[in-house]
Amino acid sequence: MKRLFILSALFLAATLCASAFQFIRTSEFELSPDQTLDDELWLFADTSATIQGYGEDDIFLVTTAAELSGTFAGDIWAVGEQISFTGRAKDHARFAGRIIRVAGSIERNLAAAGTTIELDSGAVVKFDTMLVGENVLFKGETRNLRMVASKATISGRIHGNVRVAADDIVVMPGTEISGNLVYTSPSELVLDKRVTVGGELRRSFSMPGGFESRKPTLRQTISVQSFLYISALLSILAFAALFPHYTGRAVRTLRQSPGWCALAGLLAFGLMPMIGVVSMFTVIGFAVGGLTLGVYFALLYLAKGIVALVIGGILLRRRGPQPFRNVFTALSLGLVLVYLAVWIPYLGRTIWAVITILGLGALIVPLFSREAAPSAVGGPTHPPPLPQQGSATSWKNTTETREPD
Repeated sequence: MKRLFILSALFLAATLCASAFQFIRTSEFELSPDQTLDDELWLFADTSATIQGYGEDDIFLVTTAAELSGTFAGDIWAVGEQISFTGRAKDHARFAGRIIRVAGSIERNLAAAGTTIELDSGAVVKFDTMLVGENVLFKGETRNLRMVASKATISGRIHGNVRVAADDIVVMPGTEISGNLVYTSPSELVLDKRVTVGGELRRSFSMPGGFESRKPTLRQTISVQSFLYISALLSILAFAALFPHYTGRAVRTLRQSPGWCALAGLLAFGLMPMIGVVSMFTVIGFAVGGLTLGVYFALLYLAKGIVALVIGGILLRRRGPQPFRNVFTALSLGLVLVYLAVWIPYLGRTIWAVITILGLGALIVPLFSREAAPSAVGGPTHPPPLPQQGSATSWKNTTETREPD
């Protein structure tokens, strides 16, 4: 198991070192117009953050009040109570807060979520705009516009399609929409004669999922699921080959103590992301938080593999140490059944949640339980899990790993 954490730590360190970045935790932050940020910036400002200068790389900002009037060459991410953007973003912009006001220009996409969102008449988004909030007002210019709100007000110029879902929709006179206007609302939308819609005006009873959203065909669905299946199979086989003893312990734990696995899985599912996020807000714990979240998502992905190994082992009636080809067979069969189970109408999501919780718990419990090292009974350095007391096991094939008991 030490190798897992060492590899995770090395991966995180390589990611962080791949490009230079700054981490700043302060009460107030200000970048004057004549200053430049050369590296990627992770900024946590308790009170306020004012950026008037130039950012050459991505900026990730968490603060109470943000004033963004500078120029940003990379992505700009901002989370805060109040966010005001009057500058220029050469890439994407992502905002989340209670009050969001945009009056600048964004050369790629804009996504904003908040209680009140307002795009002024001077706001220009060259590509797509996605706005989610309670009271959303769009008066600017964009290519395509998607809105989900309680009250949505649309004005300005949209060069493509508009997809809006709201209880109350108002399209102001003088609004120009070159493409389609598709809306979801309890009442029918009646447009003023001074509103220009170049395409179709249509009422839909589904939430916005895209401008040209279509239900995937059976062939497309099978192709996607096959790709996901093969990716999971290869990833879990690689993990089992690297950590055969740990994989065997996880499988054995799930078969012998499913209740403990369910309890541990529920606790880990709720606590690990919370610990990771909270740790990232402290300078000392930033790397620890990142590592915790990385390990958490990796274990979530591997969880279905442990359950699949248990299912395959039970159906094939295989117990004890197995050659790697037998592990491949059991995992292949188990994954097929797992993916088929989640397709069951009305029950698929519940089954997927149960599988994830059980598998996660099976991977967590061995970390807190002790098991005698294989060398203590005369085994080699990397054997499968221990044989029964009094028996001897030899490691004849280095490609063998542990199959469910």
